[in-house]
Amino acid sequence: GESSEGWRDRSGFSLRQLSTALSYSDEKCDAGMNLSFFTTDYEMPGALLKEKYDEDPKQAAYFFDEAEMTGFSAAAHITHETTDMLKLKLTGGFKHKENGTDMESWFSWTDTDTNSLYVSPSVILTFNQESFTNILTLGGDFHSDRLRSRGFNDRARENGTWDNDVTKLSGGIF
Repeated sequence: GESSEGWRDRSGFSLRQLSTALSYSDEKCDAGMNLSFFTTDYEMPGALLKEKYDEDPKQAAYFFDEAEMTGFSAAAHITHETTDMLKLKLTGGFKHKENGTDMESWFSWTDTDTNSLYVSPSVILTFNQESFTNILTLGGDFHSDRLRSRGFNDRARENGTWDNDVTKLSGGIF
């Protein structure tokens, strides 16, 4: 992880993360996956009036504005050569992120969550014609993304002021 105190009061930052990967390969198969986790905390110094800047540029106008973000992701792929002419391939993954802000100087507290899921299957055909090699790839990409954002008028997040929930589905073939 990394961290910083920042150049102003209340401008600290902290990031902690962990990632790992696993893979397998032989003459007919290639597979792998990776996982990643992170958490970030940061302070927000707020407004700084000219008079306060002239007195001490490091000072912030408000001392309780802060935010945190956490998340993880997982991705995997596998390619299998079933014959000299045919390969099957599958990739996919999932990502999740949570972001919370505490902006007491604005009387605003928010929570935002995002989730993304994707999968991409394909078939790869290889044809040799005289001295040329032709490769044809057929497949698809499919994605689902969801964003949920909520606002509150208290730090305990008991009194909601707004709630948004958006889902996007997309796909294509090739």
